[in-house]
Amino acid sequence: MKAQRGLGWLFYAIGFAVPFIASGYGMPNPPGVTTPPQDIGVWNISYTGMPIQEKPWAFAVWLVCWIIGFFFFYKSFPRRPKMIEDGAWLWRRVCNFISDWTSMFLLSVFLTAMCFFPSAFAAGLPAQQMNWVAASLVVMGMSIPLDQWKRILKRPLPVIQVWILRWVCMPLLALGIGYLIYTNLISNEAQAQMLITAQALIGTTATGGASNVYTFIAGGDAPMSILCTTLSTLTDPLIQPGMTKLLVGQMLNVPVAAMMLELVEKVVLPLVVGILISTFILKNRAKQFAPLFSAVAVVVMLPMFMGAVSGGWNTLLHNLILVPVIALAAVIHAGAGMSIGYFGTKKIFKKFTEPQNRSGLFEVGVENISIASGLANNYFPGEGATLGIASTACALYGLVQTVLVMIVINIFKSRDTKAGHVHEVGSAVASDGAKEA
Repeated sequence: MKAQRGLGWLFYAIGFAVPFIASGYGMPNPPGVTTPPQDIGVWNISYTGMPIQEKPWAFAVWLVCWIIGFFFFYKSFPRRPKMIEDGAWLWRRVCNFISDWTSMFLLSVFLTAMCFFPSAFAAGLPAQQMNWVAASLVVMGMSIPLDQWKRILKRPLPVIQVWILRWVCMPLLALGIGYLIYTNLISNEAQAQMLITAQALIGTTATGGASNVYTFIAGGDAPMSILCTTLSTLTDPLIQPGMTKLLVGQMLNVPVAAMMLELVEKVVLPLVVGILISTFILKNRAKQFAPLFSAVAVVVMLPMFMGAVSGGWNTLLHNLILVPVIALAAVIHAGAGMSIGYFGTKKIFKKFTEPQNRSGLFEVGVENISIASGLANNYFPGEGATLGIASTACALYGLVQTVLVMIVINIFKSRDTKAGHVHEVGSAVASDGAKEA
């Protein structure tokens, strides 16, 4: 298994290195190029990437090496006994692999958008972000079985408590962190304002649908997680536009009405459609396809993420100092949110079980970067030195957030293994949910 994973990393590294070097990042101007390189610190960058059609051979090497690399990653992914017993181990294993390796897939999209810029930008992906958001929310709605609604109607208080904690803490964190970090570390006032706006959009957006996947993997209360996300998403159009204006309206024009209408169209309606499909067509059979819904949600997120990265990549490339600053803000914001979600529910809501505390961690601390990035691209696109910077900052936040989440999940898994609570993803969740009901 270690050898297979090692081979996977080898091919993955080759697949990245070839187009990265071929694109000329960090190199002086090649012969015949008269455009002066951009002076940014210790690097002289002559141009900002390479369209796919410029060097097809580099694209071919990238594609083949990454296919081989991910094949070895998949081969090193352990089979779980329950998959074999159910007679459906192959599709379950593939779906669980995609869900467990979410951070790797997001990193791959980031590197692809970087090496082959501006191909994704030219293809119009940045403008399609909210459409991918809508697709992901249909999938999320379909993943909610009928009996979970019945369960939550019997005992709705934990969901409401987590919802309140999330909407009180995360916007305040976003405002404080945004002003503290960006106004002090970014000298360009226009860029600082855009980054503060991005942080406000992140802090005021609904809980990320990926939180449900993370809760499954971490052994949390999945029914509670899904319903917390649903409540947060349904109320998002009523909260996010006004709260964003409250936080940053003195710096930039915030079109509250337009944002609200788009959130209803691209967020609430798709979610309701998914819920109706689950309730009247799938009913409780949705449980059987839980791994598939999780994997599809990750796959749908990838083109959205690529669009967000490519939209502002040129700006970031000419202002590399912004990258570690954005990462710092993301680590503090996401880390504080997850801490509040876990320890806050444990200390404030003392009747919460451990699975519910874990659900609270993801429901409070994991943001829907798809929505935040889509709104940033549509309503705060920027120009010149701020072109696409808000949307790209949201995407970078998503990458950092995913890495932190995977660290937290590994901590929970290690703790459960030491305590002897080894379980199939989602099994402990179901049993805990049954006890609560």
